Amino acid sequence: MCKIRSAEECKKRVFIETKTGEVKKSEWFTDNGEKSEVTNATRSERDTYLKLLKEFDLTEQDIIKWSVNRLKEQEYIYISDHAFRRLRERNGWNKRTAFRMVKRVYDNGKRTKDIKGQIKTYIKKREKSHPDDEYVVYGNDLYIFCKHMLVTVFPLRKFAEEADEDLELRCYCA
Repeated sequence: MCKIRSAEECKKRVFIETKTGEVKKSEWFTDNGEKSEVTNATRSERDTYLKLLKEFDLTEQDIIKWSVNRLKEQEYIYISDHAFRRLRERNGWNKRTAFRMVKRVYDNGKRTKDIKGQIKTYIKKREKSHPDDEYVVYGNDLYIFCKHMLVTVFPLRKFAEEADEDLELRCYCA
């Protein structure tokens, strides 16, 4: 049995790669999710980045790139903000329902090895270019997880349209 968390609940760490090839990293921190006006990063991420610059006496010209990594605990399944939006849009689920149902999907859904037919062929093609993804079929939807995080959800109809085939969806239902 898995536990579900929002991706915002992950501990985070900021990494800075300098032009000299050094990598500087912050301590792990939790984020409140408040967006920064300056960048796409959250305010906590941006503040941590600026603290690192000050701590190591760096300027923005010394930096090649900076990034934020999340610490994901193995016993949890996380739901990305994008996945929350797709679950609301495609399934009509609010956050509370999403937490409950994603747990059910992950625990009871059909994995690639349990699927037959054109859907399996499509998933196998995707697996070649996205080897870290885990595909779970539940109901009439395909849920895509990557490293313990629900990334997105697609209705199986979309795959049938891409394959120009008329699928009997009831045989794929969980």
